[in-house]
Amino acid sequence: LPALFSLPEFTTCTEKRMAPKSSKPSIVWQVYVHKLRAWAPPISVKLEDLENSEEGASFIPARPHLILVVDTSTGKFLTSKEDENGKGEDVNIVRGPEPPSNEYIVEYIEKILKNPKVLNERDGEEEEEKESKTKKIEKPTKIVFACTKTATNTDTSDEESCSYVKGTRNLLKKLDIQTGFASVPREIIEKIIREQIEPNMNPPAEEWSTEHLPGLMESVDGFTPKFGLSLFAAAIQYLSAVTQHGEKLEKIKFFNIEYGLRLDENNKATLSCCVTIDHSNCTLTVYKNEAEAKKIIEELEKEEGEEVDMTKKSLQNCLFLGEELSPFEDIDAKEKYDWPCAASAGEDTSGEEVKERDMYPVFTKMDFEEDGTLTIRRPQLVELQMFEVALNAISASLLNPDQNKIGIQMTSYAMKGEPTEVKAFIEARDGTDSGGVTAAENISEKVGKLDIA
Repeated sequence: LPALFSLPEFTTCTEKRMAPKSSKPSIVWQVYVHKLRAWAPPISVKLEDLENSEEGASFIPARPHLILVVDTSTGKFLTSKEDENGKGEDVNIVRGPEPPSNEYIVEYIEKILKNPKVLNERDGEEEEEKESKTKKIEKPTKIVFACTKTATNTDTSDEESCSYVKGTRNLLKKLDIQTGFASVPREIIEKIIREQIEPNMNPPAEEWSTEHLPGLMESVDGFTPKFGLSLFAAAIQYLSAVTQHGEKLEKIKFFNIEYGLRLDENNKATLSCCVTIDHSNCTLTVYKNEAEAKKIIEELEKEEGEEVDMTKKSLQNCLFLGEELSPFEDIDAKEKYDWPCAASAGEDTSGEEVKERDMYPVFTKMDFEEDGTLTIRRPQLVELQMFEVALNAISASLLNPDQNKIGIQMTSYAMKGEPTEVKAFIEARDGTDSGGVTAAENISEKVGKLDIA
């Protein structure tokens, strides 16, 4: 990690931005606890056990936390020359799943004061420090904190959202250090963490998968935190209904949905789609209509050896995946904006029961091109609204087992995060899965065999 910090130009920018106006300023450090977009063995797993095991230990990976300390008056990134336990683990990286405690943060600060190391030394500075072995860094008069959830919060009076502000206050008061909150400069997040640290902590991907998709907030034009809340809540309701009413679901092959939207005072639109559900994993697939759904399923359920023609066809899926298979940006948005997630208990790779884990709804659109390639991307805003309507409508349908046709009224937040009333009609069509193989399972199998653009 120390070798990653060699950015004299960036440091100058940081110094200029943070330079105090007073000639005798108080010394302020920024401590940023960042949840890395990387996976590592959880803290409960001993690294030496992994090294000594021929088969490797079984565990659910967790995201480690980086503790970044910056002297705002000099732009220097600080750490300690000590490691965590004498076994080579970086003291500024704490393995998950839990974030570093208040006590750990304060102990780390004390280690920096006793045995400091500057990560972004400029030419000549390192030699000067070697010549002056007694050189010490000055103790800060104040430390301002931020965490991943609050990194971009511009309200400097906000001492509640980042728990470290008050959590370390009494401990740091013993060192005569005050605490406060401050957001993190964008350059630190983008130029150092995103571009330098995280890529070095992630091994090169051997194959493409869903965790490489961009986040909904970052890639869907017009997507808002309110719509994220509404969409994730609809997904929870759907997953609960599907798991509790599997008996009725087994008799249904298609859900045909039609709904109306008021575009403005003078214009309305009527949209429709056909939906299928994979009974084995609750994956929801959206088609343009029932005729298209039948054609695609017929292609995907062909016997092995038969030619499958998916040219110029398109599918949209809502999959329910564990955290380690979900896009990092969606995970961070869920934590930042308090989007709900469905919890599911399961087993780890060793077959042991594990505690409930968050299951993320991952929305994808698959376009099969003429040259045989498959493009996978995030759906557009209006397509995500169709998912929102479908998830709510199917939930209502399954909760009314005696009716195959029902109407619902719901509120959507897709358009600029503002509430929009939507009236939908859903019809459940009886049928059985051909050959016991679902369309979603066949698609998953074929994705690995196709080139991905």
